[in-house]
Amino acid sequence: MTNLEKYKNVFIESLSIKPDAFSEEIKYNDVPEWDSIGHMTLMSELEEEFKITLETDDIIDENSGYDDSFSSNLCQKWEASALKAEPLGIRTCLLRTGIVLGKNGGALSKMLPPFKMGLGGKIGHGEQWMPWVHLDDLVGIIIYCINNDNLKGPVNGTSPNPVINQVFTKTLGLALKRPTIFPMPKVVIKLLMGQMGEELLLVGKKILPQKVLDAGYDFKYKTLDDALKNIV
Repeated sequence: MTNLEKYKNVFIESLSIKPDAFSEEIKYNDVPEWDSIGHMTLMSELEEEFKITLETDDIIDENSGYDDSFSSNLCQKWEASALKAEPLGIRTCLLRTGIVLGKNGGALSKMLPPFKMGLGGKIGHGEQWMPWVHLDDLVGIIIYCINNDNLKGPVNGTSPNPVINQVFTKTLGLALKRPTIFPMPKVVIKLLMGQMGEELLLVGKKILPQKVLDAGYDFKYKTLDDALKNIV
């Protein structure tokens, strides 16, 4: 097994997604062997939701700052540790992922059961943003970062078209041909998941992958409708 295969397997395990969830179009040979790259690249990955957890409709890109929440402070410390590799001459990409959507796992594995039974609905008021990304595109972004020397620092691994929770809920219901009339009240999230649930599920950010868009990455799944049709 090559180093790249090992990396991909670790990445799959970190997302709790089965290997067969990946599209057949994604092949290991899309990326050169580590020894042929000619230099080292460090990919540090953390969910973008941790970076800014104060609710906002402002566009968030790689140049946006942090807030004072617990989750954001955790993200800042994580990325500061990864950046210690740069003085060693290692190009470092801080991959900030969105809500990863894929077959046989990921975020949808917990959403699908109630939605398939017609018990799905918006979370809280439903106006919070959901920066989603299809698994194939997330892997594509990782490969793109490895192959492009000009990419370094923060890189948003999200779709160019985020949606609010209410739209996400409706789109998923249409894909499954199920109603979405049972909302999950804000108080339930707070009781079940505490501060972390409130920060990650009830507060949304309109996050855009500006850096990879400017670098020329072409998303395979640009809209949520196309992504869910491929998955469910």
